[in-house]
Amino acid sequence: MKFTIAKEQIADGLQMAYGIIPSRSGSLFLRSLWMKVENQHLTIMASNGEVEYGAIFHADVQKDGTIGVQGREFIELVRKLGPGDLNFQLEENGTALFMDQEQQRFYEIPIVNTDWYTPLAEFPEEGAASFNAEIFREAIDKVEYCIVEGEENQKPVLEYISVQKSENDMVEICALNNNQFAVMAFENKSLADWLGEEGLFIHKKFLNDIQKWMDQGEAQINRNDNYVFFRKTDKTQALTIRSMKGTFPQYRGVFESVVSNKTTTVTLDRKETIAALERLVDFTSTTSPEVIIEFSETQARFNCQTQNIGKGQEILDITYSGTVDKIVFMLKQILPCLKHLSSKKIDLLIEAPGKPCAITGMNDENYKIIIMPCIFTEETYYEEKPA
Repeated sequence: MKFTIAKEQIADGLQMAYGIIPSRSGSLFLRSLWMKVENQHLTIMASNGEVEYGAIFHADVQKDGTIGVQGREFIELVRKLGPGDLNFQLEENGTALFMDQEQQRFYEIPIVNTDWYTPLAEFPEEGAASFNAEIFREAIDKVEYCIVEGEENQKPVLEYISVQKSENDMVEICALNNNQFAVMAFENKSLADWLGEEGLFIHKKFLNDIQKWMDQGEAQINRNDNYVFFRKTDKTQALTIRSMKGTFPQYRGVFESVVSNKTTTVTLDRKETIAALERLVDFTSTTSPEVIIEFSETQARFNCQTQNIGKGQEILDITYSGTVDKIVFMLKQILPCLKHLSSKKIDLLIEAPGKPCAITGMNDENYKIIIMPCIFTEETYYEEKPA
C-alpha cells in the first residue's frame, strides 16, 4: 500500500469521521479508521455500530491496499499538520504505516489487524430519492429543539423526528413533546413520493451527524430493513444510520384548529420580544420557570419572579385584538420557538389561556409552531381576617 494525498483535501472528511468514531468504548474495529486505496482513489471509513461514514478522494496511488489505524489518534495527528502532501507507505512486514510530509515530518503508525475490517453497507441504487441537503438540514434545525431531552416520563417516540409526506405532496419534518411541536414543510416531489405512507423516523442521537454531513448541494436517500442511507449525488460521501420503526403522535389539524378557533391575536416585534425574554431568564428558576404576559390594547407586560432573585418586568408595544388579557408560558420553551422564526413581526394566536397557542410569521409560511400555555395558580400563603 502506497499513496500520496494533500492534507487539506481530506481534512473535512477526517473531521467528520472523528465525530463518529467512539472515544473510548467499543471494539477495536469501531475505534479504527479504515483506509482503502485502489483505482487512484482513497476511501476512508468509520463506524460506531449505529452510524457509518465513508468518503472517497482522488489520490496518487502507487500500490493498492486496505489498512486500519487507531482512528481518533491518527486524525488528531493529521489535524495538527500544516497544508501539503502526505505520503503513506505500508511497512514491508505489514505492521506499521509510515507517513511523512514534505520530507520534514516522519511518523510510524501502528496498524490494526485487517481481520477486523468489515465493508460498510452499500447504498441501494434502486428507488433512491434526491433532495437538497441544505434545505433538509435547515428543516431539521427548525424543529429539533422540540425533542424531549431525557425526561423519564415521556414516550420514547418523542426522541425522534418524523419525516412525512404531507397531504399536498410536500415534505413535513416534525418534532414534538408534551408542551410544544414544530413542523417545517418544503417542496420535493421525489422525496415525498419516496416517503409514501410509511414516512421516516430519525432518532435524535443521529441528528448531529446528519446535520454536519449535510452541507450545500444535492444528495440522495434510500433505505432497507436495517439502514437509512444518505449519499452525495456525486457519490463522494455517504452516511448510513440505523433504521427506526415506530409510530408518531397525530399532529396534523392541531395548528389549523387553533387558527380557526382563535379569540385573540397579538402581534409583536420578534427581535424585541427575544431580547426581553433573554433578560428575564435570570428571573426564572426550576421552581418558578414561567413568564406571565398581560395584554392591553397597545402593550404587553412580561413578568417573571423568583424568591431569591426578585422580579423582572419588560413592556413591549403590540398590536392586539381579542378577549384574552393574560397568558403564561414556560419562558425557556417559548424562547426557542421565537428564535427559530425568521419574520420581523410574529403573531401569537390564542384560543383560551389553557389551550394550545399558535405562533406564526409572514415570512414563515411553511413553518408551524404550537405551544401549550401553563395553568398558573397564584398561591395565598396567609390572609388577614377582619377584626
